[in-house]
Amino acid sequence: MAMHNGLAGTEKTVQFSREELNEGWAELGRTPRVLAKIKFGAKTDLGRIRENNEDKFDFYDANQSSDTHASLRRAVEEANSLIYDTAQMITERNGMGTTLTAVIVREDMLTVVQVGDSRAYLVRDEEITQITEDHSWVSEQVRNGSMTLEEAQASPFRNIITRSIGTSSSVEADITTHPLQEDDIIIMCSDGLSGHLDISEIRNAVLEHSPSIAATRLIEEANERGGRDNITVLVISVRELKSYESDAEDEAGAAQLAYSASDQPKSEKRVWGRRK
Repeated sequence: MAMHNGLAGTEKTVQFSREELNEGWAELGRTPRVLAKIKFGAKTDLGRIRENNEDKFDFYDANQSSDTHASLRRAVEEANSLIYDTAQMITERNGMGTTLTAVIVREDMLTVVQVGDSRAYLVRDEEITQITEDHSWVSEQVRNGSMTLEEAQASPFRNIITRSIGTSSSVEADITTHPLQEDDIIIMCSDGLSGHLDISEIRNAVLEHSPSIAATRLIEEANERGGRDNITVLVISVRELKSYESDAEDEAGAAQLAYSASDQPKSEKRVWGRRK
């Protein structure tokens, strides 16, 4: 799942069947230890000021490599080359670039890739933590002690980013891996949201609402506070982490019960609670 700032997009929903997931794992030559059952919602919005929505989110399930870090680095390199080469060929696009925040949920692990100042947060046990590091000038000043967080938030240079995809021939991406737990919530957002809402407000919204409603409410709140930029939010809720084998057994048992019930002749249907 990816969320980036730089290309137009619209809201989407998507479902993956167990058969499709099994086919993907079969290509890896193994079955997973754990099946993560998640719910997610996503929304993107123009905001109140901009004329075009240059944010985008999307969902991909194509790479079958077992090395998630290597796959993400290749994806970032290819995206960077595509944008950079296009900018070199089209004069009016010279210097264009984009930020990127993307995650992979595989079994009970979360892998995150980051370029720029879009963000990913993790809510666990009702506490929220930013799990990406902003690649921006003011964030670097905060990290080296030259500026306080309050000063950074008020700085006229807060929108200057130090890394982006497409502005140079190469780019360095941060890739981190985090163990998942049941009831974890992951939020990805563009700075159109984080620039208007503080971290506790984001936390409260995802704890109080389902992923789709939380994404909508967060965007509404950012717009009420000015909507100075495009706004994109993606919320992932980890509902269950279950042994793959036991989940398969549960599905098989449910299918057998459904078959037995449908196979019973209607004439033999019993009326429970009465004695003959």
